[in-house]
Amino acid sequence: MYFECYFGRTCFWSNAVVHLDYRNSSDIQIKIFDDKLTIFNPGTLYGGLTIEDLLTDTYPSQLRNKLTVEAFYLTRNIEKYGSGMLRIRKELQAYPELSFEIEEAGGGIRVTFSLREGISEGVSEGVNSLYRCIQQNPGLRLPEYSTMLNIPLKTLERWVKKLRQEQKIIFKGSPKQGGYYNT
Repeated sequence: MYFECYFGRTCFWSNAVVHLDYRNSSDIQIKIFDDKLTIFNPGTLYGGLTIEDLLTDTYPSQLRNKLTVEAFYLTRNIEKYGSGMLRIRKELQAYPELSFEIEEAGGGIRVTFSLREGISEGVSEGVNSLYRCIQQNPGLRLPEYSTMLNIPLKTLERWVKKLRQEQKIIFKGSPKQGGYYNT
């Protein structure tokens, strides 16, 4: 199974660029594996912050690279100062199949997004449950399936994409009033 990461507008790499310690000559490293994605940012946390602080959302925002932060803010690559970790965790709520880990390693900070153990079977079963739901309740839209299955809308969007690629379902009708059907 290939690791897929659909996080909308949230750019996890932008956090790495904004917080990079430019005195360190090492590069940001992004590694993509079948079951995980890692981002390594050389340098330590700034301003005495700890990883435990980052997980509380009550830490003060301090800028190491004020001009870089300003450029990313003005180009809308970040939404506001000091909200990166909060937004990452909020975005991950729509991806229960992913785990998130942050650690100090090798003179820097490494974050890892990985598929939870046994998730390939869970994702397949989830896709199959959506397919069965569409078979039993044709013509509905994603918000209705989301309510019926108690699954986040973003997760269903990924599953629908997979079912459409496999040509198991189609969308019939107008974008506002159509729905999903078996092929």
